[in-house]
Amino acid sequence: MSGAEARWRWTLRRPRAALALALAILLGAGAAIATLRFDLDASAAVDSPAAAALQEASQAFALNERAYLLLESEVPAEARLLALGRDLARRAEALPCVERVELGPALPDEDALAQLLERVGLLYATPAELSARLDPAGIEATLTQQAERLSLLGLGEVEEWIERDPLELNRAFARRLAAARGGQRFAADSPYAFSEDRRALLLTVVTSRGPSELAFAREVVSGLNAAAEAALAAPAHAGLRVRGTGGHYFAEESERTIRGDLIRGGISCSLLALLLLAWGLRLSPLRTLILMLPTAWGLVVGLGLFALLRAELAVLSLGCASVLLGLGVDFTIHLATATRAARARGLNAEAAAGEGLRRARGALIVAALTSVAAFLAFQLAGQRFLADMGLVTACGLLACLAGALLFVPPILAWGLAGQSALLPSRSLAVEGLGGAAVRRPRAVLGLALLACALALGALYRHPPALSGDLRQLQAKGSAPLATQTAVAERFGGGLDPLLVLVEGQSEAEVVGACRRLDPTLGAWVAEGRIAARSSVASLLPDEAQEAALLTRLARLDPVAGRAQLRAGLEAVGFDPESFARALARWERALARREPATLDDLRASGLGALVARFVQPPRGGRSARGLILLTPTGGLNQAAERERLAADLQVALQRAGVHARLTGLPYLTAETTARIGADFAAISLLTAGAVLGVLLLRFRRLDQALLALLPAALGTLWTAGAFALLRIDLNLMTLGVLPMVLALGVDDGVHVLHGHLTRGGRDRAVETGVWLTSLTTGVAFGSLSASQNQGIATVGLLSLLGIGFCLIASVAVLPALLAPARSAP
Repeated sequence: MSGAEARWRWTLRRPRAALALALAILLGAGAAIATLRFDLDASAAVDSPAAAALQEASQAFALNERAYLLLESEVPAEARLLALGRDLARRAEALPCVERVELGPALPDEDALAQLLERVGLLYATPAELSARLDPAGIEATLTQQAERLSLLGLGEVEEWIERDPLELNRAFARRLAAARGGQRFAADSPYAFSEDRRALLLTVVTSRGPSELAFAREVVSGLNAAAEAALAAPAHAGLRVRGTGGHYFAEESERTIRGDLIRGGISCSLLALLLLAWGLRLSPLRTLILMLPTAWGLVVGLGLFALLRAELAVLSLGCASVLLGLGVDFTIHLATATRAARARGLNAEAAAGEGLRRARGALIVAALTSVAAFLAFQLAGQRFLADMGLVTACGLLACLAGALLFVPPILAWGLAGQSALLPSRSLAVEGLGGAAVRRPRAVLGLALLACALALGALYRHPPALSGDLRQLQAKGSAPLATQTAVAERFGGGLDPLLVLVEGQSEAEVVGACRRLDPTLGAWVAEGRIAARSSVASLLPDEAQEAALLTRLARLDPVAGRAQLRAGLEAVGFDPESFARALARWERALARREPATLDDLRASGLGALVARFVQPPRGGRSARGLILLTPTGGLNQAAERERLAADLQVALQRAGVHARLTGLPYLTAETTARIGADFAAISLLTAGAVLGVLLLRFRRLDQALLALLPAALGTLWTAGAFALLRIDLNLMTLGVLPMVLALGVDDGVHVLHGHLTRGGRDRAVETGVWLTSLTTGVAFGSLSASQNQGIATVGLLSLLGIGFCLIASVAVLPALLAPARSAP
């Protein structure tokens, strides 16, 4: 035995040393994994300008620090919903993770609002409204209406407010405040966020942090769920319902469903793979279970290796865990089938394990390197979750290969010891299908060409389209997504509006930019182009109207105006002394000579509302403003989406506003377009990397192409299945075809390697190909049952691809390798 051969077999001679080495590496991998952070945000897992703008806006304006509770009743029940909302708000605000709960827009208290009206209330009025409040007849008409309201019973609060604001200066400001609410349609005559039919109330829960920290997202969701359950337990709230949505709910649901998928998929995949291997290799389940330990070791070590290279892993990428289990066990299967074949020829267990290692290791290394090269090509993807998936799979494959070569031979030597009469591994249908392909190569090749023609025809007639809907990455039957849909139905607008992120050197510059753009957006609302818009401009008076009002106020005598109001009060029958404070405020309001500012709003208790729309410069960053646009309909159609974006860009240029457009519709569209652009490059790079490794191994182009042929055919036929099944490509399924290419090349390598080394068909190799395809199919089958829609679709389509690659490997490739002869 040569020195090199001895080095390969040292684990057979020193199994205890091999076990100690395995444990040491496993502990190191565990320590590395403990430092790995998991990113739960689907939008953060993609990379595009829209995603960057969305992340920046979310951080600056705390968009992710809000959860939403939808309170519902089957019938109009304003009083009951409000009572439930107050009860729920009290319980939620007791949670350490919740800062406050808003049952409506953030309003100042009555005294603060009165001070605001005193400062700038007149500047929100229309010229007609100002004229009515300056004309004695108009004053008397307004005060008469107020007297009639007071004649009704049960309006004590109204009486107090009339004494503060007898001329109803609040009405004009309330219109501006309603515009700042956003795109939802709320009951116009209520300060609370009721639906127009009074069957729903929307609560906004402001949390102390966003959902990026998994533990915090779970704390928010569990706390709010417990608060809702406790509140609904009260008999007074019977028949009402509470549902939650928002970033915290989506993060918690994604983590929970993916974790559940990993547990269920891992257990089911492991059990099925165990039974398949036990049956195919003719081993007891216990011995087969021990035989799978090197694969489990490789999965942990591979994730540890990834943790050494990257500090964070997109949680969507963990969908490849079951795939890795199916791929990693392939190395063990090929070693086991080769060892059983040697044992069946009469070699003792240790010699058979050594012979199996000698026969299989070359093909295993080449197959692993081709798959690793293919998955490393995913690093070209501009989307981080695809790059993470490629890298973690490549690391896992290398670790599983190392585990198989180091630890499977001694396990096989132990497992086969004491068994004198051994049969080779079960051949399943290899004998029939492979034999038929060798006997009738022309028929097999003709069928293969026909399948290629059908696939090409299907792709020509129905080329797969790109779909950029991030909702396809959410769980099936997502409760937060269903709640968002219900919010859109109840209130006429979703919780994910389009966002325009405005930037400027100062807060005043940002405010000016928003106000210059607002007339265009207001015209779009009037035309029905968009349902609503809200920004800092919604909180301030219209500039042109404000200038006209200030010009008129400059000609007035505030003292005379006070006397006029006093006379009107006396004429209607009010006691002027009861309105002393209101008269003083009216005089000061008439003395206003400067435009309204954000400082006026902040001084009146509206600082939190101002902070939703504008942020001053801080930390070296420029000032930023946020404009929220609610489309009248969905933006699912690319033409409608692009037209609105183009028109908005023109409006920004005309207004001289520097801003970026983002939001879920544009994020998904932009990300899908970028992945689509990456797709061709990834596929070409994958094929080039695989072909390069094959050329290094076989040294001949024709043999390298033969090894690549099953993967190429499987990829083409899978693409044809995409077209026939009318399955749209999305953020996840775009990676399926490169993945099929990476998976299918292993089968071709093993079949061709067996043919070249054995001078013909190697039934042990073909049996290994069958078993590996079955176990990998089981892995992808477990993915297709995933609750995550994107992962489930990847599993289903990849399962088709594995089946096509298997047929090409055990039928088409042997037919090409068969001696040229006429079919019998």
